[in-house]
Amino acid sequence: MERSDEPTWQPRPYLLDDATVERLHRTYSETEADLWLYDSQLDRWARQARTIDQHREVARLRAQMICLRDVVGQILALGSRLKTQTIETLLAKSDLDVAVEHLLGGEATGR
Repeated sequence: MERSDEPTWQPRPYLLDDATVERLHRTYSETEADLWLYDSQLDRWARQARTIDQHREVARLRAQMICLRDVVGQILALGSRLKTQTIETLLAKSDLDVAVEHLLGGEATGR
């Protein structure tokens, strides 16, 4: 699994709705909570491995688990940031707040 630490896209605020962001958070929180299952299975396979190839494969999968934990953490962090930038959040702001936010290039404080 190759990946770059630099995102290849730029986030666009107010593109997603609350339900989508909540579903993302729920799904990846469950995924994060279940990662121990994979670790447990890898431990069993490591104890049962008989050949060098089997040991290599378990080591490779352990390295993949490190990457998976990192990616899931990044997705959850992004989801947390997106919670404040949903369509519903934009619609709840006054026209003045939206204009100020746009002109300042960031998130304006609500009134």
